[in-house]
Amino acid sequence: MQTTPVWRTELVRQVFDEDDARMVLSIPLAQLNSPDTLLWHYNNKGEFSVQSAYRLALQHARQQLPSTLNIHNKEDGAGVAVGWRFIWNSRVPPKVQTFVWRACHEAMPTTLNLAQRAPSVDIRCIMCGVTDESLHHVLLQCSFTRQVSGLSNLQWHIINRDYGSVHQWMLYTYNALQGCLGDQFLAVCWSIWRNRCAKVMEGGGQSPLGVASQAVHMHIEYMDSWKRMQLRGYGQQVVREEYV
Repeated sequence: MQTTPVWRTELVRQVFDEDDARMVLSIPLAQLNSPDTLLWHYNNKGEFSVQSAYRLALQHARQQLPSTLNIHNKEDGAGVAVGWRFIWNSRVPPKVQTFVWRACHEAMPTTLNLAQRAPSVDIRCIMCGVTDESLHHVLLQCSFTRQVSGLSNLQWHIINRDYGSVHQWMLYTYNALQGCLGDQFLAVCWSIWRNRCAKVMEGGGQSPLGVASQAVHMHIEYMDSWKRMQLRGYGQQVVREEYV
């Protein structure tokens, strides 16, 4: 004899608080006597997929950003790159763009990040050996980094502003410097991180002047190559002459 399914009221009230229990008990039960099925309601098939989970996580991450950094992937009326597009619009080698994207997501193997998986890791900065090595410290606060920034031709009073997260700092600094100086700023950040990794892997690394010079020369060479591609592909197109 088939019975009509009903909620186990007492059990529901034991598991949930009063408001949630009331909502659960208000849900009508199916009249078919069949086993329950788990459905993933974030896609049309009701099946879990890595792609749908990634999109859900990305949507959640965007909602957590401050309104000033909400990802619109466009420029505002003044031509200022917002969100993430400033990375892909920058005129730097792809390896630098990839580094900046990872840095903005705090997805770099600093000692502080590594210690979350291996507690025995020494979390002191590889370069200065004084402070815990967060990415924020490596790119902005480290004494070695400050020497590099001072030796570059970038405006220190702009670079030295702390906006909280690495993403905010890179975005606002890039826009504040403008043009090729903004691109050169990203190249300097990459050069600082590359030098840090060289010290870890090879035990060496360059001087602050060597790191600053490497970034400037790399950017100049890339811009020269970019100009040649523009002239070869689009004729006598006007290109920027802003780098030094």
